[in-house]
Amino acid sequence: MTTTDLHALQWVRWQSQDAQVLNLLPDPTLVQIELEDGSIEDVPISEVEVQSAQISPVPELEFLEEEELSVPVRKGATMHGMKVVMVANNAGGVGKTSLAMNIGYELGQAGYRVLLIDADRQANLTTWLGVDPASVREADTLHAVVVTESAPLPEPRHVHGVDLIPAFWNLQETEAMAKSRPVRCIADRIDSVRGRWDVVIFDSAPALGEIAKRAAVASDFLLVPLTTNIKGVEALSGVRKFVTEDVQPYNPGLRYGLFVPTKYDSRRGTDRSALSFIQEELQGEPLASPLPQRETGWELAARECKPVTLAAPHMPVAEDVRRVTQEFMAAIGLEPVFRTGTENAEAAQ
Repeated sequence: MTTTDLHALQWVRWQSQDAQVLNLLPDPTLVQIELEDGSIEDVPISEVEVQSAQISPVPELEFLEEEELSVPVRKGATMHGMKVVMVANNAGGVGKTSLAMNIGYELGQAGYRVLLIDADRQANLTTWLGVDPASVREADTLHAVVVTESAPLPEPRHVHGVDLIPAFWNLQETEAMAKSRPVRCIADRIDSVRGRWDVVIFDSAPALGEIAKRAAVASDFLLVPLTTNIKGVEALSGVRKFVTEDVQPYNPGLRYGLFVPTKYDSRRGTDRSALSFIQEELQGEPLASPLPQRETGWELAARECKPVTLAAPHMPVAEDVRRVTQEFMAAIGLEPVFRTGTENAEAAQ
């Protein structure tokens, strides 16, 4: 077994004991696991046996044909190097964290090596993935990367098949200090690990401040959720201003990966009007099909600290997540090759 195989795993067996995978370690021959008694061990990967029955299954997907997608497939960009994406909007409650978490999870289940970076002091991404912010140290976050010269990216945690650099309240202090730090401080660290992951996704704070600016400078694409109401319509101009004035002078290659209309209720005239405005305003831009407002499934997933397709695999919201993931993959040029949990286990053996 290799470290790449373990990216899709949550549970393994070691010395006749069930164990949860916590982290891949800098030494590529070792993996960190937590045993049933709560003890943590760094063990040789060669001694780890896959527990396929413990791997969370993902329903098998029948992928849409290219002409059925709302988003054209980006040509000539499939999996040539690491893709770095920032989820961005200058408003809260629009679905940034939900998209970052659930698209990241789906990509992890597809076999991609995924790193999620929580760049928001509210730490919602961290919490929703089941990590207690009280367990997060300053050294585990982006803090040192921003405020310390040449600090490496912290070693991530491994949760739900993806890697996570968590956040907690200290990023408020980081935000205040970031303005005096080089605008490429995060980009330089990301460049130093290109090749370790296939996809890196930043979850940014609602205010597009100094940390968000530096994360965007490090990114190849923006993923922009827009609620189908006046709030979403107004946010569009704020995002464009942020990109044009704050980011592109330092990162002229930044592109809009995908705009995603969220919380759409076709029964409401205001939603239909807002969606029509967004569609007209974004002609020629990659625009996903709207995500319907289905609060029950999203709330269940957040309450259980699990991705939607894990917490509510048979609810309509799970199909919404799978579709927007396909559209995201098409928009940034990732080939849509998903595996079921069983196939992941077979590939890892």
